Amino acid sequence: MANGYEGRLGGADTFGLAVESFYRRVLRDPELQRYFAGIDLERLHHHQYAFLAMAMGGVNGYLGRTMAAAHAGLGITDEAFDRVLDHLVSTLAELGIDSSTILDIGSRLLPLRYDICEQAPDIDLVSRSNRLG
Repeated sequence: MANGYEGRLGGADTFGLAVESFYRRVLRDPELQRYFAGIDLERLHHHQYAFLAMAMGGVNGYLGRTMAAAHAGLGITDEAFDRVLDHLVSTLAELGIDSSTILDIGSRLLPLRYDICEQAPDIDLVSRSNRLG
């Protein structure tokens, strides 16, 4: 990840903290817990780490299934997708990551809505970016 967001996030330690904090937030969210019932959380954790590294501009080390295949049949709603993205934004903001980096990361992840959610609405990046202030 040396050429990706690792430097902009403050190094490998900060990236690791971001992934851990994000992962805890998502798993503790009562609105999201049902999506993780019966899931091998250790395996999921490793996939999320590699996926987020890739999504943040790092080396493509994510070797898991496609987003569509991994989320098929889970009934993930747009609201759940937004909650997960909001947890990521909050995590990065609490770690002191600048808003332009957060916006860039979010803009990389927003298009995945179409692969993850059962029915995805049109994405309005401008109004989403306005939430970052």
